[in-house]
Amino acid sequence: MVPNLKELGIYIEGQLVPSHLGSLVHLHLLEKLKFEVGRVERFCLPTGFPPNLKKLTLRYIYLPWKEMGTIGKLPHLEVLKLKDFAFCGPTWKPSKQGFRELKALLISRSNLEHWNASPNHFPVLERLVLRYCWELKQVPINFAKIGTLNLIVLECFYYSLVTSATQISSAKSRTLKGKADCPLRVRKVGTKVELPIIERSKEESVESSEEESVESSKEESVESSKEEILKADKSVMKYLKKLFW
Repeated sequence: MVPNLKELGIYIEGQLVPSHLGSLVHLHLLEKLKFEVGRVERFCLPTGFPPNLKKLTLRYIYLPWKEMGTIGKLPHLEVLKLKDFAFCGPTWKPSKQGFRELKALLISRSNLEHWNASPNHFPVLERLVLRYCWELKQVPINFAKIGTLNLIVLECFYYSLVTSATQISSAKSRTLKGKADCPLRVRKVGTKVELPIIERSKEESVESSEEESVESSKEESVESSKEEILKADKSVMKYLKKLFW
């Protein structure tokens, strides 16, 4: 391993022995880590993560939500991106210790239905991005009590998800009178869909969009519905070409 490494991306395919990832704990300067899994029968999270890790991205991991407790123990984690069924299952109830330093959370493409979380689990959360979470009916209403929460971004959602986010924003506005906490903005991108729209095929465009939504405080402009439809059509055509040609 390279002890002075600060950023690392790992793609795993084939047979994986859990001990193979054990050396990650020795990367004391590593701040940014990405995991993507290909054809692996069973993926196990490392028993130990780099101690100063600040940003973690997981993709195609397919682990149950109960194993999120290992990630919640990371003492300096500020940004967490869960992409393309990084975790799966209908219910996520974070462990008691929660995510003490987490400022930005992205959940993109998930079958999560019930998110049983409280402000105690995410005490300093600032930005929440939910993309293609077709089954999730609502954001936990008591997130209105998270004083630092200032942005919720929703893309391809149930209308009830918007309703809950709006209720959180309204509730927080009522409690902010005379206080220094930041107001909460809710930004909606796209609309509720009955069938999943194939995501943009290029990882670069997705990554760029997520970086802006999760890590930037600048307001993005929302594209018109006509542009969204054209983009979706192009994505479908690219996918079909890749599949059949």
